[in-house]
Amino acid sequence: MVKLRLKRMGNKFNPFYRIVAADARAPRDGRFIEEVGYYNPLSDDLKLNKELIIKWLDDGAQPTETVKNLLKQEKIWSEYIESKNKAKITKPKKRKLSSKKIANKTSKVSGTAKVKKAKTTPVKKTIKKEK
Repeated sequence: MVKLRLKRMGNKFNPFYRIVAADARAPRDGRFIEEVGYYNPLSDDLKLNKELIIKWLDDGAQPTETVKNLLKQEKIWSEYIESKNKAKITKPKKRKLSSKKIANKTSKVSGTAKVKKAKTTPVKKTIKKEK
């Protein structure tokens, strides 16, 4: 599972964070897949690569709460949710056919008549006892 999360950098008492796409099992400041932005909480400097973030979200990456709040602050999260809902609406719904309708369609296509299945009853086995 991929997560969008913060990677702490900077000196003691001078934090600086990179926003990265990383495997959920990787350590906080460890290996990551791709850098998608940065955040400096001391100067409130925030820079996000919108295209990369939306690509990762579409691929199933889950943002942490802090990253989600930063995405909401830049209005990227609402745009992503809106595009996701729009895609759901434009997709045509698949209709499920009942077994009777499927049988009718197959018989019309192949030109064969409907064949009724005979009812089968379970066979009871008798065991002979040896004396």
